[in-house]
Amino acid sequence: MNDSKTEMVIFASPRDKLPALSIAVGAEYHQPAGQESLRKELTFNKDIITSARHFLEQIILKPNAITVAIHLRLKDKIYWQQAGLIFPPPGYFRKAMEYFLSRDNHVYFVVSSDGTNTESRNRLPSGFDYVFVHDKTPYMDLAILAICDHIIISRGTFSWWAGWLNRGITIYYKYNHLNYNESSSVLDSYMPKDKYNHWIPMRH
Repeated sequence: MNDSKTEMVIFASPRDKLPALSIAVGAEYHQPAGQESLRKELTFNKDIITSARHFLEQIILKPNAITVAIHLRLKDKIYWQQAGLIFPPPGYFRKAMEYFLSRDNHVYFVVSSDGTNTESRNRLPSGFDYVFVHDKTPYMDLAILAICDHIIISRGTFSWWAGWLNRGITIYYKYNHLNYNESSSVLDSYMPKDKYNHWIPMRH
């Protein structure tokens, strides 16, 4: 996400207008006016957003169905383990998915991952129907995650920005460290609760 070529392809704004894309954006971007200003700068390239919408239109077969994106960052698993960090377990995803199913009868779970479909299924709970984003570029993955109605995120800055760009409910894993400290989520330290009340921390 920090590569300048990537940013120019994804977003319509010129490169020199874009902020550094990391989790710890400036405090002004956590204010309502700052968020809207940043969202205007981070407007997706027309071709990318058109393709992302077309992808969702192809999979949504029921009228008035809800799309819930799930992002899985799998390839950094060894690094996280060495650093004493937790990858959200299947129980977290199950609880998050059941939350959305309790709100709506027709939900499509759209999975984007940096692993194979088999690897992704092994990290997700059984008993749910998934739609996997196949053979897309990272730009397209981000756009699809952003335009779904809601999103469940896992780990990493890609997940965080997908959640930030998504305008629905974002569910994130409550714990960060292996000691399951209640206050250990790194996201809690970045996001003022009064500005991110649509972000819901969830346990497993």
